[in-house]
Amino acid sequence: MSIVLASPEVSHNKLNQFLERWPKEIVSQLTLENYSQVKDKDTFTYWLEYGSEDIGVISGILSSTKYGVWSRKSDNEGISSLYNANEQYKWAVKYGDNPDAVFQRIKSMILDIIDHSIAGRFQLIDAIDLNSLVKWKIAFIYSGYRLLPIYKRDVIRNLAKHFEHPDYAFAPLSILHQFILSKKGNEEDFFDFSSGYYQIANLPKEGINYYIIGSKYEDQDNDDTYDVFPEMLAKSAISTGFFGQYNLSHLVGEEHSKIDKWVKKNIPVETPKYVSSLRTLKFFLNLKKGDIIAIKSHGRFNKLTIIAYAVVKEINGSVYSYGDGNLGHLVHVDFLESGLNVKAGLTYAETIHHIIPGEREGHFEKIFGTYSLMDSAEVFDDDEGYLEHSTEADGGADDIRDKNITPFPRLTKESQLVMQVHNIIQNKFARFLKLRYPNDQIKTERSRIDIWRKNEVGFYIYEIKPYNNAFSCIREALGQLTDYAFSKASKKITYLIVVGVAIPNQKELGYIDFLVSNLGIDFTYECYSMVENKSVSYPLVVKK
Repeated sequence: MSIVLASPEVSHNKLNQFLERWPKEIVSQLTLENYSQVKDKDTFTYWLEYGSEDIGVISGILSSTKYGVWSRKSDNEGISSLYNANEQYKWAVKYGDNPDAVFQRIKSMILDIIDHSIAGRFQLIDAIDLNSLVKWKIAFIYSGYRLLPIYKRDVIRNLAKHFEHPDYAFAPLSILHQFILSKKGNEEDFFDFSSGYYQIANLPKEGINYYIIGSKYEDQDNDDTYDVFPEMLAKSAISTGFFGQYNLSHLVGEEHSKIDKWVKKNIPVETPKYVSSLRTLKFFLNLKKGDIIAIKSHGRFNKLTIIAYAVVKEINGSVYSYGDGNLGHLVHVDFLESGLNVKAGLTYAETIHHIIPGEREGHFEKIFGTYSLMDSAEVFDDDEGYLEHSTEADGGADDIRDKNITPFPRLTKESQLVMQVHNIIQNKFARFLKLRYPNDQIKTERSRIDIWRKNEVGFYIYEIKPYNNAFSCIREALGQLTDYAFSKASKKITYLIVVGVAIPNQKELGYIDFLVSNLGIDFTYECYSMVENKSVSYPLVVKK
């Protein structure tokens, strides 16, 4: 069905091997015996099934029946009116009365597929009455990389939907193959592209989805400059004004194809911004509880700027609300952060974008910052053998207590998701500290302190904050840190450290310098990278 087990180099080599063994001239001389024969690993069907898995796995699906006629392994096969058999072969009765006649018909179809594929007449392959997996694998092999090595119909249609083909549910597969391949970059390896998007097409439908949505509507001059974000914030909602005169509650959660059909039937095509409105609503009406939203103020010309993050919630059993006089269609959210100015340096110009982790290298992490941790499997792996856990009192050994990072069944308050991200960072950072300071005593969750560390030099209090800018992390942490420094007074020098993942900008560096100069206590902001498992302290200080 796709390339999932081989490197691109291996896949390219396997394709060449197949073509060397089975050029069209050899296929035209096929006999029933070298088409299918038990225990013969050099038959055409064996090469398709097992000998070329590096260019797409079709084994284990419908067994041998997908080949129309096949050599029998035993006499213990089940009985079906769809098939007939003799001592050597079994065949589909729709193709003929005996194995030789059936084979000649199948061979003729295979040669037609090869001819059409070589000539690029892919639409003529759609109507050929051969099993879809077999048909499209043969077609790919002889297509000269002009078809995808993905042979399952549902996967092709899911990918076409992902790339927003308007008729992904019903268009001929040949059309969808061409459409999807048109999205491949010139420098992107063919097999890397195919296997990567095969995996995307098979992502589970449940779970968190991530979106970008714009915060500006058209002004009186038809320019997208009217900022509605303050109203979104006040109403705890994100919104779109497209087709705002229509109540679309009956389309919430429906397939894109159904939304498309309803809109084309009920809304005049001459409606302003018809195409972009339809596209936006297909995604907007499929937002669901738990999805994470990045709200942008700008998206063009590599100036994507995120001003807030939110999580979708339900009110009275629905995420959607209609009838707001100014905003139009609403989706209820809890805002996680606002007042941001996160410049991602990317281009996402449409009103709404579905962001899939890993689809474009680095984009997901740049856009969602700490909230991208919710989708990162590697951050859940804390079985690294760094520590021996202890339950001793404060005077004893290390005691690093993992915080719960299991997804919450309900996201009814913004603090739940924020704290979940906080716990992921805390669990990882505590182990990072033990690697950096193996001789220091380190404990977590003691007397409400996230992490503290002791050595001969001092007493270090760490407060973890999961926000996507350094200013918010510091502002939210300072009250707690100064409280801890006072209430947990130590004879050692006390150091206060705010831990965040956001790299401070120039203004925030000035804020840090101001605090260091005026706070009267040792203070640093530590920027921790979970990907690289390293940190940088601001202002830059020598490790103690």
